Amino acid sequence: METPRIACAQKGHPIGYVLYYKGYCINHGKLVYLENIYVAPEFRDKGIGKQLLAKLAEVALAAGCTKMKLTTMESNQRAKKLYLGLGAQDTTESTAWHCMEFNEEGLRRLVQGGRAS
Repeated sequence: METPRIACAQKGHPIGYVLYYKGYCINHGKLVYLENIYVAPEFRDKGIGKQLLAKLAEVALAAGCTKMKLTTMESNQRAKKLYLGLGAQDTTESTAWHCMEFNEEGLRRLVQGGRAS
């Protein structure tokens, strides 16, 4: 299965992309998860990221999605500022949801039926 992505190119050379997947939430219905967005350093601050996000929003709406979800690291203030400036809401504290993950060791322990120590 091919990974859904949207690419932006100049003169045949890629300068940016978004990597995403569609999902479903029992509380909200269809949604899109933005896994990664990248713009080559020499093309940043030119509106490319905004164009890529707008195209992904178009894809999401055409698919009947009601939300687009993404995460960003606390240290990536540049990205956070971009998302907030485009109308995203930071729900980290307001929704009382926590982003959870299993690292490789946790996956192995889960397979073996073990618990964290």
